[in-house]
Amino acid sequence: MALQGKTIFIPGGCGTVGTGLTRTFLQNGARVAVSSRTQERLDEFKKSMDQAFQSNIILIKEDVSTESGAKNALEAFIKQGGVQHVVACMGAWWQGGSLTKQSVEEFDKAINDRARSHFICAKIFLPYLANIDGSTYTITSGSATEHDWDIPDISLIIVAGGCVYGISQAAQTEFKDTKVAVNEVRIGMFIQPKLDKDLEKRSFEMHGYKLDIIGNDIIADFMLNVLLARAKGTIKINSRKELEEEKKKLKK
Repeated sequence: MALQGKTIFIPGGCGTVGTGLTRTFLQNGARVAVSSRTQERLDEFKKSMDQAFQSNIILIKEDVSTESGAKNALEAFIKQGGVQHVVACMGAWWQGGSLTKQSVEEFDKAINDRARSHFICAKIFLPYLANIDGSTYTITSGSATEHDWDIPDISLIIVAGGCVYGISQAAQTEFKDTKVAVNEVRIGMFIQPKLDKDLEKRSFEMHGYKLDIIGNDIIADFMLNVLLARAKGTIKINSRKELEEEKKKLKK
């Protein structure tokens, strides 16, 4: 199998994108680690996976949005033989209102939940992966920041997204001459927890903007190709058509 003998850490792995990634990576032979602040969520997540693959799931009860939690997670991996790939999926959707109506506390929360967690995971895991042959580090993000969308109620997604983009660019530059391949995948589509037979024809409209809807199994298959190709740089997929075009490039 394509990922046999590899260990992949997915910060944010219990979310919609992370669940799809875990399932696909397990099916391709990898050991997959996910983290959460609570054991209950980890246990529920493991039960949702096919029983045949559960022995290859590593549950990390740590808050990796904190420096101590991320360090503890890395130390746990080292004790179990190391980790070769990280796919960071932190940050959920937010649609809470215009910028000037937000409190400072809400602003700080948006930065902490999205950008800060990406910064900490990059800070802890990239120096380790930089010395591992064949390793990769992927940042998943959304495309709201780079589009001129007239949608005032997603203000803090745009703010936090700009910070994540900066982290991505800095990481790609600083580690370009090391053993780790650093990339960012910007997703401009609406991702469903489960693919259904009509999903390929569906789209989601928000404030007059139309977004394609795809299942998390489809995005996971794409991310598998990103990992296997050891892609570097920023990959943008804002439609099913772009996803298929980028997938073809990765397979060349």
